Amino acid sequence: MSRITLTETLRCVSGARCTPIDGEHEVYWVRRYLENQTAWMKAVAGRYEKDYRIFEYRALQSAAVLQAIGVGLPRVDTETRDEWAS
Repeated sequence: MSRITLTETLRCVSGARCTPIDGEHEVYWVRRYLENQTAWMKAVAGRYEKDYRIFEYRALQSAAVLQAIGVGLPRVDTETRDEWAS
């Protein structure tokens, strides 16, 4: 699997630490995506989007990393979606 570094994609901002991301980090990014996407869906269901936008941004970032390392997005459990709005 290919390694992706910030220096390759962003030419690294001066002073920023550049860390390679590869398949070894898959578990972390999947968990991060699921936790933040679930939190974002709950915020939307409760109409709190404005106050919890950070969850959306983290989920989108995690999704982008997963795509970059060739991992499909996991399915978010939506069984309790009706309960989120209450």
